[in-house]
Amino acid sequence: MNKDMNDKKAGLIKKTPGYVMTMIVLLILLILSVLLAVTFGSVRIPFRDVYGVILYQLFGIGDASVYGSGKIYDVVCFIRLPRLMLSMAVGMGLAVCGVIMQAVVKNPLAEPYTLGEYRRKGNVCQASSGRNGLKFCVQFFFKLCGIF
Repeated sequence: MNKDMNDKKAGLIKKTPGYVMTMIVLLILLILSVLLAVTFGSVRIPFRDVYGVILYQLFGIGDASVYGSGKIYDVVCFIRLPRLMLSMAVGMGLAVCGVIMQAVVKNPLAEPYTLGEYRRKGNVCQASSGRNGLKFCVQFFFKLCGIF
């Protein structure tokens, strides 16, 4: 009985070399994709300047007058990096939502299209878009109250 409990506990955290290696490779790919994505944008900035700003902000390496302020600093620190961090956070949130959805219905193949969730999300998107969104919200409220 006690051996079975230990086997179940060992299964919660995978310690096989393949699993650990996969996690390391995925972490390296995430870091590389973030570093690559921060270099591209509508304003063309040389790689050296982009990474100079990042290194200056993280470790204090580089010239403060060049990498501590100015146009390049503003573009990298106030536009590109926040956009990347937000997109990573959104991706992680969607992944967590997917895992929760699959755990709740106990179906590893569950997705919003098979469960009918995409219609609700479409309504929320429509409700949040401009003048038509306001019209939709008012109509929805009236339908809830039984006016229409």
